[in-house]
Amino acid sequence: TSPADPFTYGGPGGKQRMIPDEDTGELRPYTRVSTVAATLDDKASLGYWQAWMALKGAADPEGQQLWNRALHAERTPRQTVSDLIDLGGGRDAAERGTRRHSVLAMALTGADMSSMPDQARRELDAIVAIVHEMGRVRAVEAATVCDQYRTAGSVDMVLDGPHGAPVVVDFKTGN
Repeated sequence: TSPADPFTYGGPGGKQRMIPDEDTGELRPYTRVSTVAATLDDKASLGYWQAWMALKGAADPEGQQLWNRALHAERTPRQTVSDLIDLGGGRDAAERGTRRHSVLAMALTGADMSSMPDQARRELDAIVAIVHEMGRVRAVEAATVCDQYRTAGSVDMVLDGPHGAPVVVDFKTGN
């Protein structure tokens, strides 16, 4: 576990959040909130984005070699598409999003950001100011557990909204 992800993982496939039972302390698997949400989510946009990343990768000379190897059954289609998405910048985009979330969480929790380049710090300061205008920050990168539905996950931020009601914020970092 880490401060950004305080959960222990286990259960089938090792991907479920393990939450201690209040009475016995025994760790029980809880379904990830993102897994529940994924059953309701339209994946078409993500699929189109992944296809675009794969096409960008296929346009690269290295991608053309991967494609040729796949056509001659030297690679599985799944391996080839995954590598083409990476080559097209798909993994870089995901890692950039993770880094942006981490930096924003640090700024919202009062970390000293003075060592950042001036332009980046000004942009970050503007985002933090907008967040503070929206309401008091209750939590950043917070673990959440719902015993009723046996789900667990994390949220980017929780604010005090109108009349004190909590507002869950999910930051998006894509273009």
